[in-house]
Parts: sequence; structure tokens; C-alpha cells
Amino acid sequence: MKVTVHPLFFLFGIYFALTGKVFLFLNFTLTAFIHELAHAYVGESLGYKMNKISLMPYGAVVNGNIDGISYRDEIKVAFAGPFANLCICVLFTCFWWLAPESYPYLESVVFTNFCIFAINLLPAYPLDGGRILSATLSLYLPRKKAMLITKILGIVPAVIL
Repeated sequence: MKVTVHPLFFLFGIYFALTGKVFLFLNFTLTAFIHELAHAYVGESLGYKMNKISLMPYGAVVNGNIDGISYRDEIKVAFAGPFANLCICVLFTCFWWLAPESYPYLESVVFTNFCIFAINLLPAYPLDGGRILSATLSLYLPRKKAMLITKILGIVPAVIL
């Protein structure tokens, strides 16, 4: 799978380097990359062609051909990214118990992964939570009605935030 980098991504990297926050930049980049890699892995394992992961200034995105994806497969692919972030949270939290001295270094990794996990599960389309909600509703309702409900429910977290 091909990995591309948006030109503004480098500017963000330079900014974080100049402000002394290189670790934070690498943390966010790796978190977003693993999240999208999980989407791509599950998509590929279900038989869909994933073409590339693009690193963007605001995160990352996976591109591929998912034409004709079933609603059940869409749920699996959408949940894979947040699930990967949750697994990282659990893994590194367990590591704290084994090596408590690692806490200062790994706290931001756990926090970043938890935030990406939680934000992506908000029921706001096109976030993963919105995709899961629309696909789940589409199993039982016509697609147009499911999308309308998803869009209406997506307004709630937008207003709250």
C-alpha cells in the first residue's frame, strides 16, 4: 500500500519542531497512521482494494475502492480504526503496571489514542461513529432514512462541541 504526504503536513512538522513539540507531532502522526492502517487492513481482509494512506495536516485518510460494500462490512471497516486506538490504550496502560517509570513518556500516547478513539465514535457522519450508525440503521431502514437520522443525530455532538 502506498503512503502519500500532503505538503502542509511538512509545515506542521516544522512548526512542531520549532516549538519543541516534536514528540507530540510524532505521537499524533503515528496514532492517525495506525488508525487508518487498521481500516485498510480490515478492508483488505474483507476483499476490498485499499490504495493509499495519506498523511494530512489534520490527521490521515485511507483511500480505496469499496464500491458495493455491504453494511455489515462497512461497520467492520469503520470500527477497525477506533478499535486499534482502544487496543493501544489498553496495551500501554498495562505496560504502566509493568514499568511505572514509563508513565511520563507514555501518558500522552494513551491520552492521544483515547481521544482519537472517543472522537471517532461520535455519531457524526463522516466520522467512524457516523458511518457505523448509518450502516447499522441501513440494515433495518431504507438508506435515505438512515442517512437522514444519522445527519440529524450528528448535529447534537456538533452543537455540544
